[in-house]
Amino acid sequence: MSTSARICVTCRSFCPAGTYKEVQEKTNGSRVILEKLKGECRARPPSIDADGYSTITTGVWPTVPGDEWCGEWAPRGAGGAA
Repeated sequence: MSTSARICVTCRSFCPAGTYKEVQEKTNGSRVILEKLKGECRARPPSIDADGYSTITTGVWPTVPGDEWCGEWAPRGAGGAA
């Protein structure tokens, strides 16, 4: 597998969670709006998130863009999340 495919959306730890819009400026001055996939990275345990207003404490995973990468990448189907 090429290293260009080792991005979050192809990782076993990526859990899709919607999309976001990104504006890219072109060299001719025009703008392009792209809709990109985002999700939670579940390569590590969640962080504890206490809201400060009640006794409710939840675990949260970091939200990451689908086209990013890290050193924890592993192919889907290799065990683990997703």
